[in-house]
Amino acid sequence: MFISSLTLAFSLSLASAAKAATAGPWQQCGGMTYKGPIECDPGYVCTYINPYYSQCLPSTTTTKGTTTTDAGTTTDCIALGWCPSSSTTTSSKSTTTTTSLSTSKPTTTTTPTTTPSSSTSTKTATQTCPYAIPRATGTPIGAITEGTAVYGFYLQRDASTNEVILIPDPYAPEISYSGSIYRMEYVGTTGNCVSRVYLNIYQSAPSTLSYKQLKWSPNIGMTFSWNADPSQVLQTVATNNGFTMNWGAHDWFLSCLQGGKWKVYLQTGTDVPAGVTCVSTQLKLGLVVAE
Repeated sequence: MFISSLTLAFSLSLASAAKAATAGPWQQCGGMTYKGPIECDPGYVCTYINPYYSQCLPSTTTTKGTTTTDAGTTTDCIALGWCPSSSTTTSSKSTTTTTSLSTSKPTTTTTPTTTPSSSTSTKTATQTCPYAIPRATGTPIGAITEGTAVYGFYLQRDASTNEVILIPDPYAPEISYSGSIYRMEYVGTTGNCVSRVYLNIYQSAPSTLSYKQLKWSPNIGMTFSWNADPSQVLQTVATNNGFTMNWGAHDWFLSCLQGGKWKVYLQTGTDVPAGVTCVSTQLKLGLVVAE
């Protein structure tokens, strides 16, 4: 009996823990400064309302009337781990409306009228993904080397090129920091899908250059050599979990003012781009506070 009670208590504890991992129906699931669960209970999808609030709404919406539209199911790409490069779902239904005319004259007949109607619901995610709305949860990554022009700036994504840049705005959230680093962003202006955008290191051209550009890659993780300890400065380690692009152990970065933006590179030596202003800096998870 005692063992059964322990088993029941343990099961209830696991159930409570699992429940806490998701937000319930109609509850908040995102927004600036929000720190709670970012995934919803089954049957609900975290839907963008405004930059400060996202809510768990039913995944299927049906509008009833003379014309019935099946809007389909909004997909939460967090659960899938990816968003499609290009997908369109279309569904339509037709209904028949019978109109009866009734008068006191026996010569008047009742005429059935069939009215076909259809409506189309379309959801599209493009290859470049219009990341209009960052999901403002998590912790930013900031430049911590004092005395540089980028001190106190934070990693952000260039909207047109996906290049990693430094900006003086802490709301550039990174919500996963382990072997890989990725941020969550809403796909599209309606916020109906969430995409993982990974922080990757790319080879220079020519490859002999010591600086390697950082870019955000939608749904594609290639760099798995980030140090998993967020209490340390951001650094790469000697292995890349089997991936061929291995950069070695480094913890210094190069930020160069190019095209009016501070672009970011991993620095593995002493090379710098010609003709531009560059500074060396270290990066760290969290808000930058002067010591």
